[in-house]
Amino acid sequence: MKREGFHKPHTARILSPREIEILEAVNSGLLSRDIAIKYSLSRQTVKNHICHIYSKLGATNRIDAINKGQSQGYLKPFDNFEVTNRFLDIVQEYINEKRREISMASGLTQ
Repeated sequence: MKREGFHKPHTARILSPREIEILEAVNSGLLSRDIAIKYSLSRQTVKNHICHIYSKLGATNRIDAINKGQSQGYLKPFDNFEVTNRFLDIVQEYINEKRREISMASGLTQ
């Protein structure tokens, strides 16, 4: 009995939940060693997952996997708005701290 569609070379291959976790960790900049620690896996297991991710996405390296993961909906696209807001929060915290320091210093000298 012939199975239609079995082993088609262009069939979309879906990442497993674990592979998505690993891809997200790669996207956040973690090394295989750090991913292994985070998920209590061996480094070899992480490397195996990364190889499967490359194969399923048709990627050749981490950057390519991240780009393809984003374009295929596995990863949230980089959001400049969120990054900008976080940066502004950090700047505002710094300014507030400096204002407190100046206030304290001027109160001591009066």
